[in-house]
Order: sequence, then structure tokens, then C-alpha cells
Amino acid sequence: EKGYLTLGPFFNGNCSYDGDVRCRCNQGARAVAIVAASDHNTPYVYRSPSCHVEYVPLENSSLVPELALSLGLGLGLVILMLLVSWYAFAHKRNNTFAPKDSTRPFCIIFTDIQSSTHLWATVPEAMVPALDAHHLLIRQLIKRYKLYEVKTIGDAFMCTTSSPTQ
Repeated sequence: EKGYLTLGPFFNGNCSYDGDVRCRCNQGARAVAIVAASDHNTPYVYRSPSCHVEYVPLENSSLVPELALSLGLGLGLVILMLLVSWYAFAHKRNNTFAPKDSTRPFCIIFTDIQSSTHLWATVPEAMVPALDAHHLLIRQLIKRYKLYEVKTIGDAFMCTTSSPTQ
């Protein structure tokens, strides 16, 4: 039924107004969008410009672009947060075996392929699979000996361990 919808009373007892305090100091909602479950194609907006609420069909309202923008921005923000969380989790480095006790000595290990610059210049087509095999082998050794891979630059690895005898 099109008519009045009561959204209150919402009022502030400290409001100083000589007339109807509840009407003047209405702290409640000024617009409510309602979509009936049985008729999802006909949404409504109830506006409260004064003490009572009037019915306005949603398609004649300026609220449609605002709703679309709000929903779009909210959905975009949720998707962005999910992507950032996924990326951070998927690319998280495992530092289980990184030395953490600053009072104990630790070992730093460097690896490098000898004459790799010359090999890249003379047989670049062979260096791609060779570098992939090298990285696979070094990472298997890192895992086997419980090392921590600090960084990799080209064909060089920097690793640490709490004990060089592990």
C-alpha cells in the first residue's frame, strides 16, 4: 500500500526547537530502498523529507545511479582486497629455516655458475634450459639441507643457515 511508513520516532532530547521535537530532530533514515521479494523488478524508495515518509518509484529516483555506484565500488573493493590477499599469501616466502637468533653465528652461502656471462654470449639457446636445471637443483639442495634462500640474481643464489654442518 502506498502511504506513510513510520521510521521512528528517532529524536535527540537535547534538541532545542519550539515545535515538534521529534519531527525537527529526526535522527533516523532519510531514504530506504526496498525491493519486494515477490516482485524483484519493481524496487521502491521511501523518502523522509519531513516527519513522514513518501513513496517514490525507484526508476524515477536519483538514487539508482547512487546505488549502482555504491554497489560497484563496494564490489570492486572486495575483489581488490581478495586479489591482494591471494597475491600476498601465494608469494609469501617460507622463512622457517632462516636464522633468527641474533646472538648466534650463522653461515652465508653464495653460488654462481662459472663463466656464465661467456656462456650466455656464445650459447644462449643452451643456457635457458641449463639455468632452469641449475635453479631446480639448487632449490632441491636448499630444501634437503634446510637452508633459507635469501635471494637469487641471475644464476647466483644467496642462502643462509644456522649451522654449516647440517
